[in-house]
Amino acid sequence: MKRIAHYILIIAITLSTLGIVTMTSCSGFLNERSNDLAYIHTADDLDELLIGSCYLSVAPTTPRKYESYYFSYLQYMADETEELIGNTRYNPEANIRPRVFGYYTWQQHVGDAFDGLKSYKESIDWLRVYNHILTLNIVLDEAERIDTPTVADQNRIKRIKAEAHFLRAAYYFQLVNLYALPYAPENLDKPGVPLKESHFIEKKKFTRATISEVYALISNDLSLAIKEIEGQPTRSLYRISEAGVILFASRVALYMQDWQRAEEYASKALSLHPTLCNLNALGVDSYFFSVDNPELFFSMGGGLVCAEMGSSSPIGGFSVSKELYQLYNKDDLRGTRFIERIKVKGAQPNGYQLRACKTTPKLMGKSEVSDVFVLRSAEIYLNLAEALAMQGKSAEAVRFLKQLHQNRYKVGAALPDIDTSPKGLINEIRKERRMELCFESQRWFDIRRYRVQSQSPEKIELTHTYTIYKKEGRNSFPDITYFYTLPANEDEGYVLPLPREERTFNDIIQDNPRIERKPTKIIQHETK
Repeated sequence: MKRIAHYILIIAITLSTLGIVTMTSCSGFLNERSNDLAYIHTADDLDELLIGSCYLSVAPTTPRKYESYYFSYLQYMADETEELIGNTRYNPEANIRPRVFGYYTWQQHVGDAFDGLKSYKESIDWLRVYNHILTLNIVLDEAERIDTPTVADQNRIKRIKAEAHFLRAAYYFQLVNLYALPYAPENLDKPGVPLKESHFIEKKKFTRATISEVYALISNDLSLAIKEIEGQPTRSLYRISEAGVILFASRVALYMQDWQRAEEYASKALSLHPTLCNLNALGVDSYFFSVDNPELFFSMGGGLVCAEMGSSSPIGGFSVSKELYQLYNKDDLRGTRFIERIKVKGAQPNGYQLRACKTTPKLMGKSEVSDVFVLRSAEIYLNLAEALAMQGKSAEAVRFLKQLHQNRYKVGAALPDIDTSPKGLINEIRKERRMELCFESQRWFDIRRYRVQSQSPEKIELTHTYTIYKKEGRNSFPDITYFYTLPANEDEGYVLPLPREERTFNDIIQDNPRIERKPTKIIQHETK
């Protein structure tokens, strides 16, 4: 374990342009790195580096340390959450709301708080992910240098390379879907994100590769990972497996609208991991996101949303959107196993909070299963259904939807009717994804890709509210509520601007245009 800490120290450099600025000089760092990496002699050494510095870590802090969590804003940009407004004895500004205001209301400067007086760093995730990518490049380079005298050693290195290729693909996929337009033929030559493939620090300012080039790297890395991990045993929920790599490849194929390839990958993943968790068998005191759930087969990163909504002072924070909650009918167990209806004193209008509860809030953000990056078999069924429906194979698509429903509805209840018309079936699948994959960091990306699909494109308008409170004695009361709207026909609002710190340092990198968004409606609350 000391070696792991040592390697983390080596790799945890300050990145402003994908790794050229260090505490001392660039050349000094390169010399130090080459000396220290001489300690990597075996596959075990390389495996420790992979575990310690390449996977998304679980934050070791309470939910108040938001910067410790990856992509803490991602769940708040779509239509999964809404404000919980009400009277409270606590400070509504002490939760995540001020920090995510710019993301939540699709602002030009996502790091700015509502009052414009405070700014939060925009580059935390950008730097962390590129740091992981640089480390993965080092792992892949060093893997070619390790002696492998035995078959066991050779298989170990293949496994390490598979994990490294998968992780690099996953990180570029995350970045390009945050900071670039969605994949579509008309967008392929548009700016994606910078590509860093070398294993050494480069003293240069990076420009953005095209969306086509980024997806080419993602696809190539996944192809390599699939070959390298074939037949390798599953190690744990927190190390990627063969089924996980192939399922993720099917997700990428969906985004690329390559329906046949998405079907092929999802079918292969299903043959490896077909198990679904029947919610009828889930214990009353059990949570769906648990290491004991046989449906789950990969997780990395922590879980913030359930912990944040489980705060003892939720007013002024967030609740599950009523629109999402109302999609579940009375026989759909997801309406109670994925979401809790909790009585909260002072909450408006009815005294309740709708709380995301796929995992327990009692773990204070250190949940067993991540809401940032998780792979499970339900997504296989949904990916198959979508890929089949897009190819006109309606009967097969319906079969997979029904298999999922059989594990989500009360025993003996009538399963919902499914519209089997071409457009109706696609809408059913999209609705099912929204209900099933809620609070798993997929909804924002789904909304983006639906906008550009050649078959049944869908553009929706999003509206969020942001409430300012006034203090009277020990109590806080809602004063003014501002409404912000992201129009259906505005493409720029669905792409994050590049981090301000990156743009300040790297004056040649192209930014994404965004407007300064003003409220579309303002409500003054009655004085208490």
